[in-house]
Amino acid sequence: MAETLLLYGDSGSGKTSQIVKLAEYIYEKHRKITRVVTWDGGGSKPIEDSGLIEAGIIKLINALNFPYALAVLKRFTRGEWIYKTKNGQKVFAPTPDAAWEKIGAYAFEGLSSTSDKLLDHISEQDEKVVFQNARYVEDGETIGTNNEGHYGLIQKEMHKAVIASKTLPVEYVMWTGHVSKAEDGRTRETAYGPQLAGKKKTLVAPGWFGSCLHIQTFEEPSEDSRYVEISRFAYYINHPDPQTGVKYLAKARCAASVVPELLELLPGGFVELTPEQGIEQYLKALDQLKASAKDKTMEWKRRIDNAEKDSAN
Repeated sequence: MAETLLLYGDSGSGKTSQIVKLAEYIYEKHRKITRVVTWDGGGSKPIEDSGLIEAGIIKLINALNFPYALAVLKRFTRGEWIYKTKNGQKVFAPTPDAAWEKIGAYAFEGLSSTSDKLLDHISEQDEKVVFQNARYVEDGETIGTNNEGHYGLIQKEMHKAVIASKTLPVEYVMWTGHVSKAEDGRTRETAYGPQLAGKKKTLVAPGWFGSCLHIQTFEEPSEDSRYVEISRFAYYINHPDPQTGVKYLAKARCAASVVPELLELLPGGFVELTPEQGIEQYLKALDQLKASAKDKTMEWKRRIDNAEKDSAN
């Protein structure tokens, strides 16, 4: 099962650039490619300018113009891809096993823009769908919800898409998203989290993913005031907004008992994102923790086995 990672932040925070860093990390580690599906109307300039598409390291599809948005989301997140038939027609088809051996990661851009696209799409349908306990078929794909209204349907379908993406036979699946502010209906606590259609799932969506990182951007004038210096940090622990004090939700994909070790590897609860280094710093730290845990387990097993042998003698 794939490790899932959500990276969310304001527009212009560099989320798309981190997809490039993910693809570079996967190719360096496994010599495998990364598939990218985008619904982001802001474009994929950092990916297009990276040279990774021409090098065959990233395969990019813009899903904005597909006519059946909900059905397309289902197909991409279960691993179907666009292939050309012998007559040149482009069709969805399952990915062959031989192709999966060459794919190391997926990136979906993004959680927020996709849900917005789906909301627009479903509200524009000519079908007279009653959305209370609604079920209908779109291009052969069954769409349904137990919630009332468009928002409930889209929130449910986005959750199902994230869960489906976990089953892709790759190492990592990264989603990106924008920021939203929401209030916990039970505790009345306010926090920032990933944006979805409506705000009902903003505070629970981080739990859909193995890791949830928030990109915090800081801007300050240069010493000569001729330009603005921008610093970006991806936090893997909850942290307050420097102006409002409201908490941003974040979490690392590791047991609570090893978070202190992660903090030793990545002090401050964040990784700094620069043109040279990005989200791969976090992924490499997780690799290191995993290797350390394996070594500790093997050492524990050796002690148990040796104690058993000594007892038998």
